[in-house]
Amino acid sequence: MCIHLEKLLSPVLFSSFIFLSIACDGSGSDVFPLFPATINSNQEDGTCLILPENVRLQSSTTENSYSCSVSGLTYECVHSESGIIDSRKFISIEVAKLGPIDPPFFHLLMVASHRGIESAKSTNPSEGTSNYSYSYDSENRLVSSYDESVSSTQYYNDYNTQGFPRNGGNYSYTFGFGQTRRPSKIAMTNLEIDYDQNGWATNVLYAPEGEYSVTNTGSLSICPE
Repeated sequence: MCIHLEKLLSPVLFSSFIFLSIACDGSGSDVFPLFPATINSNQEDGTCLILPENVRLQSSTTENSYSCSVSGLTYECVHSESGIIDSRKFISIEVAKLGPIDPPFFHLLMVASHRGIESAKSTNPSEGTSNYSYSYDSENRLVSSYDESVSSTQYYNDYNTQGFPRNGGNYSYTFGFGQTRRPSKIAMTNLEIDYDQNGWATNVLYAPEGEYSVTNTGSLSICPE
């Protein structure tokens, strides 16, 4: 993944990620644990949403590092070399805690993971800003994602028990031992992301470029006002 990842967000490539499909066992079913969810006190510390302060994505050939900050309900990460700014704004802390936290850039592709992200934008100092927005139903399930750059809306209407979209098998979810709410892995064609018990990404398999380990250090809190 080079420092100009935003170039990959062309209308053709971004649309292909939305519509390509993958199923967990060939039928679109999900993997469910046998035991109740365990609570990780570092993430479920009461009312606050805990986010990584520094994110590093490293492959065998490249490394991309981001420094992040919070302001109100906005989580913003800046690339250490390119100055590209990746930001997402949450609707509420409670809803955001229903889903995992994807790394910068990749949350624009793995839209199925979204729970409580109201909008997102990617600002490239030399190429301008791309904007995205998302809507949810009364059960906090993703209903639509809108890409302003191509005036394109994708709709969702098929969900698993946890409220994540399946859309006829376009996405598959794996839930680790003792986890019943947030997935330990989400997969779609050309992209897979693994998560730890905090809901933070630990590994990204991105078919066009390869595999990336994700290192998260430090923590930031967004708390109800």
